[in-house]
Amino acid sequence: MSYVVVLITAGSREEAHRIADTLVSHRKAACVNVVPGVDSLYWWQGRVQTGEESLLVVKTRGELFPGIVDLVKKVHSYEVPEVIALPVIDGNTDYLAWIVKETQMERGIKITVGGLEVRAWLNETDTASKVWEVLPITSTVSLWGDEIYFSTPVDMGLEDEKEVVNLGDIAYWPQGKAICLFFGRTPASQGEESRPVSPVNVVGQIEGDPRILKGVKPGDKITIERG
Repeated sequence: MSYVVVLITAGSREEAHRIADTLVSHRKAACVNVVPGVDSLYWWQGRVQTGEESLLVVKTRGELFPGIVDLVKKVHSYEVPEVIALPVIDGNTDYLAWIVKETQMERGIKITVGGLEVRAWLNETDTASKVWEVLPITSTVSLWGDEIYFSTPVDMGLEDEKEVVNLGDIAYWPQGKAICLFFGRTPASQGEESRPVSPVNVVGQIEGDPRILKGVKPGDKITIERG
């Protein structure tokens, strides 16, 4: 088991908190400190630039670093975001054990659709727990832009609802009692964001690049199961 501290800079305190929330809620980090008011000097576009940034100090496991890089690239406003991992030589064993506990994805799932097999995981929300209880689910794909959605027996209201989600998010849509997989823009999107038709509860995340789902067609059989 290896441990790392990951350093990430952001252009504003608000963006830093948004990235921190994304990393912790997606179980990529046990803890993120946000340090505002960092003066940065750097070479960019042929000359020295200066600016005030916020620094994120991320405590996590080394094996999660590639996924952290991918996730930060999806949500960061910078063209080339700083994401640097520093090894942890030693530490309080109780704290290190806590890092392991809080970054373990205990509810892994497998999604089979359109000849593809995609790995994902469910988070710790009440809605995700309801989804976990009813697995496996087999249904038929409907598409709305780059969003797959399909019916589910789960009946839940809104829980920490989101009007805009991240690429690769798995969500529950209370209005339609459906599970949604987001792999790009929808007809409601502004710019490159992923926006559902109405607020959803985010229940998990697809591992890897969710854009492989672009080949899925309406009417395809889809199965979500534990594993």
